[in-house]
Amino acid sequence: GWIHSQIVNEDALPAIIELSASTQSDVRLAVAQILSSLSVAPHTRAAIVEAKGLSYLVQLLVDTNLVDSEASHCEWDEPLALAAGNALLQLAAGAMAHASGWGKSSMSDSVAPDKRDNVINDIVQG
Repeated sequence: GWIHSQIVNEDALPAIIELSASTQSDVRLAVAQILSSLSVAPHTRAAIVEAKGLSYLVQLLVDTNLVDSEASHCEWDEPLALAAGNALLQLAAGAMAHASGWGKSSMSDSVAPDKRDNVINDIVQG
């Protein structure tokens, strides 16, 4: 939609992605939710890939197990896992749809073929 396009056109995506490194869990959740929302549209999926958002999303997903060193236990951050995981799945689905020729994707118009073809490898390798 219009808001998705404005985020890309105003070059706000890199700043949003950088916020994923925040130590505040509510900021990290908001970033994951924003990227999840943006990953539904082909042109914003391409922008996420171009802005190197894949590695940030993978790191958010990995960081969903929060370890409390004093209490020696893990706490699952389910909302963060769902948002980051959903964004990664949308990005992978877009890349697979393009690679197989299945579905319509304008990702090929926005991302160089070498980057587009490596989306799933980037997700798997983190």
